[in-house]
Amino acid sequence: MEKLKSKRYPRVVTFLLMAFFMVFALGSFAQQKSITGVVTDSENVPIPGVTIVVKGTTVGTITDMDGKYTLAVPANAQTISFTYIGKLGQDIQIDGK
Repeated sequence: MEKLKSKRYPRVVTFLLMAFFMVFALGSFAQQKSITGVVTDSENVPIPGVTIVVKGTTVGTITDMDGKYTLAVPANAQTISFTYIGKLGQDIQIDGK
């Protein structure tokens, strides 16, 4: 009977460690926020193909045919940059928004 308990102990410890690391990994994925919007010109016409990038990273996207975008940014992101060929680029602060 004693040998059965000793074989079971490492399995329980292994299971608990795996559960801990899975919860930790899921927590790291949850540290993002999603930003959505529509990019328009001065006449309120949507602009397709605008490049949107989290400043200082390689995280980015482009607007669709209706000027809409969705961008998953790290929780600590502060600024996103909008660029388009032939237009002046713009940086927007996203802290607390």
